[in-house]
Amino acid sequence: MRPPGRRRPQCARSFPRGQANRGMPRKIRVSRPQSRET
Repeated sequence: MRPPGRRRPQCARSFPRGQANRGMPRKIRVSRPQSRET
């Protein structure tokens, strides 16, 4: 079985640190234009 304790904390720590810049640029770019359009 896969250990969910190692992947969950790593994801949570890497999201605000590096993953936010790797996989969130799309959401951040969409969030900025959406904020201005609304």
